[in-house]
Amino acid sequence: MRTGLKLKPMLLLFLALGLFGITASKEERRPAPDKTRPGFDSINPVDSASFLEFIAADELEGRDTPSKGQTIARRSVIFAHWTGEEKGLLGSLAFIKFQPVPLGKVVACIDLDMISHDTSPKEVRAAAEELHLGPEVTGRITNDPTKLLMAYVSLPSPSFTDTIMGLSAGFVDLAVVPLPLFPMLGNSDHYFFALAGVPSVFFFTGGQADTHQPGDTADKINAKKMAEVVKLAFLTAYSVADAPDRPRWTPE
Repeated sequence: MRTGLKLKPMLLLFLALGLFGITASKEERRPAPDKTRPGFDSINPVDSASFLEFIAADELEGRDTPSKGQTIARRSVIFAHWTGEEKGLLGSLAFIKFQPVPLGKVVACIDLDMISHDTSPKEVRAAAEELHLGPEVTGRITNDPTKLLMAYVSLPSPSFTDTIMGLSAGFVDLAVVPLPLFPMLGNSDHYFFALAGVPSVFFFTGGQADTHQPGDTADKINAKKMAEVVKLAFLTAYSVADAPDRPRWTPE
């Protein structure tokens, strides 16, 4: 995603890797000597690979992005690759605390964390029920785990949700289920950005029995689905970065 030399003073933050914010977490865990934990989905080799693919995604521009033919976005995009997520979101919290750019210039946060596995329809239905969501959301829950994707979105930013859902319907082969809430889940790096009033989304394929366990191996990755999630994240980033207005934040 190329950016022009003369930019409006606003940035996006992408958490799964990033700042426009695009962010991803880079976890450091020391396994027991007899139990190596590969951590392909849960200790984030997948998210790191997605991050690199996202950066290399210029090939999408001008072909099937919403702004066909335009490759220079209005806003800058900063990619952040955190560590310390499992120790209390230390990397993203440091960004909030020390602000290498003013937080007021961060217009959105996209978080990619655990995005490569098939998704349990039962888990998605339970999440929707817990949030008391109606049939307009629950009706999106397909029984095909290879297509399901949860999109936890900050509740006070409905226009951001609309952008994500419009792009998912028009450009990707996924059944995206929006799960708006606030405060957001505190289990990944989007949390402190949303708490600070930054419209945020956490793309997530769900928890697994092998999370942080020796069984979290490469053979369980759904590479096609992972690629579609990265594409959706890219399109969301480009759309927000190039929109004339930043996503609205309308707290009750």
